Amino acid sequence: MYDYKGRLMNARVNAFYFPGLLSALSITASMFLDIAIVGQMLGSVAMGAVNLALPLTMAFNMVYMLLGIGGEVLVSAAKGAGNKTEANTLFSLSMFTIIAVSIVTMLGGLSAKELIALVLSGGDGEMAPLVLRYIGIMFVAAPLMIGITSMTYFVKVDALPKLAAGVMVFVNMVSVVSKLLYLGPLQLGIEGAAYGTITGFVAGFLLLVPYLFLRRKRTLSFVPLAVKDFQRLGNIVIAGLPSAMSQGLGTVTTFCTNVVILDIAGKSGIIVSTVCSSISIFISSFRYAATSAMVPIVGALFGERDWWSMHQVAMRITKMVMGFVLVSILLIELLPGNLLAFFGVHDAAIMEMGVPALRIYALGFLLSSLSYILMTYMQTTARKLFSIAISVGTELLAILFIYLLGYSLGNIGVWSHTIAAQAVLLFLSVLTAKYIGKKSNGKYHGVFIHEVQPDYVMGNSIYATQEEEVGYTDMIGEFFAAKQVSPQAVAEAKHLLNQVLRDIVEKEKNPQKTIDIMAVLHGGYMKIRLRDDSGVEESLQLENDERIGRLSVMGYNNTYIKIPV
Repeated sequence: MYDYKGRLMNARVNAFYFPGLLSALSITASMFLDIAIVGQMLGSVAMGAVNLALPLTMAFNMVYMLLGIGGEVLVSAAKGAGNKTEANTLFSLSMFTIIAVSIVTMLGGLSAKELIALVLSGGDGEMAPLVLRYIGIMFVAAPLMIGITSMTYFVKVDALPKLAAGVMVFVNMVSVVSKLLYLGPLQLGIEGAAYGTITGFVAGFLLLVPYLFLRRKRTLSFVPLAVKDFQRLGNIVIAGLPSAMSQGLGTVTTFCTNVVILDIAGKSGIIVSTVCSSISIFISSFRYAATSAMVPIVGALFGERDWWSMHQVAMRITKMVMGFVLVSILLIELLPGNLLAFFGVHDAAIMEMGVPALRIYALGFLLSSLSYILMTYMQTTARKLFSIAISVGTELLAILFIYLLGYSLGNIGVWSHTIAAQAVLLFLSVLTAKYIGKKSNGKYHGVFIHEVQPDYVMGNSIYATQEEEVGYTDMIGEFFAAKQVSPQAVAEAKHLLNQVLRDIVEKEKNPQKTIDIMAVLHGGYMKIRLRDDSGVEESLQLENDERIGRLSVMGYNNTYIKIPV
């Protein structure tokens, strides 16, 4: 009668995924527009100089992925477990370290900018001065770029995904408009491109000011740190390592891929590969949006050890990403020539190579999206080695297969190497998950390696009505009675559950709203957890009853009833 609907979780996924997608798409659009604006206004040499400086931006990305995503993973789990002190400590430690590292990056970069420019430009006499002028300002922007982007991860943990996305969209919009102004009427040269980036992040900071300085707007707080708290820094780094390694190793993979393509397919192959990479960046927006939803939501649920909801969220995110990716693949398969033309490819010989190349390359997006989702899920659920293995395996297998297939099959091998690499990676991942499940003697199961729910756990959903409140109270009494719980304890549980449900129903005032309930008999206690979105934390009339606990997590309320058997 009362199935586990999980509508609250579905709504949470939507609330996080689509703002995250908007943010990711704005970043992708900004990347394309930045290069285009510099190329159109300053010429191809300046555009090349900005492109040569991209490894610097990637290095900044690695810092906020390592500490920002790592902190987000652990803070989400702490909030889900109801440990506010731990959440605030991890939040403060993450942001302190991010600020310190970004300042060190700025000072170190400014002191060695001539050498760095020389390395990035390959010693090119024309490019090196332009790269130097550009990165000299970009290093000044490091604390803003790293700090603001990292802060948005914690804003999401505070159940404000629209604010987090809004900040990044605003950053990119202001950045693009500023560059048009600085490179056009103000004629600031290549420095104007870097000043535009700074202006964008200053605008983003202003958008965060109300959140940072109006305490009532957030649940995470900055707290003083003791020396012993810095021992947790290693955990933060390890939690963020898969994402950072993926970013870092991706640079190596790109280099090796370009070497092989240039050798086998020549300059025409590089042009086609550039189009493939550009489309891949667009497709990656759907995957990054999955991270925006999965890390905070699954992280909080993992803290609660709510395996049912974790599975539901993981499957919903997977279906959403696969839907977008499949539509994108279909468009690529139908319109490869149009896409090549969109990127300025009109040469007949390149078109002849590019059309089948795009059609083959596109098929790998589906598999790579699945492996990325699996990596993020393992990263969020404390499967550190598994997630790192997927991250490293993605890049190493890509390098292996570009050489194996490229030099054995020629052009077909070049464009199909991603499919082969991802197929092998997913196959090994499934085998690993099965091995972990088998080694656990039945404790874990499935590709996501969830705990098997024993028969003393019951999960259901009810509508916020008095009829279902009464009916479910009787049902849960029968559940505990069947587990040989004493009649007195069962009566106590039914009484408390009835009062809590009545309070929630009165606050919901909407019979279509859902209340998710889980009952557990474990460790000598009857435990009942109710999840609703009726209002703010600690709004129940029974808040002073020591048998009842209530906290707000990710925009919904968790109420706990705990009664000794």
